[in-house]
Amino acid sequence: METIAYWASTAVFSFAMLLSGIGTLKSAKLIHDFKRLGFPDYFRKEVAISKILGAILLLIPFLPNFVRDWTYAGFLILLGSAIIAHLSVGDSKKSIALPLILLLIMIVSCYTFNHTS
Repeated sequence: METIAYWASTAVFSFAMLLSGIGTLKSAKLIHDFKRLGFPDYFRKEVAISKILGAILLLIPFLPNFVRDWTYAGFLILLGSAIIAHLSVGDSKKSIALPLILLLIMIVSCYTFNHTS
């Protein structure tokens, strides 16, 4: 059962991060949001590439555990920083809903991975 929970949560999380990474590169709204939050454009591109690479890494089943652990750590920092950034500019609590939900899905993925391996 934990294996199913792991792959389901990991697939949903990775798909969301992949879409978010692509959107961060191409979406005019997300480009504007990064500027509004005060981030330089090069950082937006770094975040997008990190999301895409991290999503791919989580789906590769034969990687060493430390690679997956560092990938989860990177996503934890990324999503936590997104929540803090939105709150620091006075965005509504609604704006933190998506990063918070993704963080919870990632925690399920990480927890079930560490209990199936």
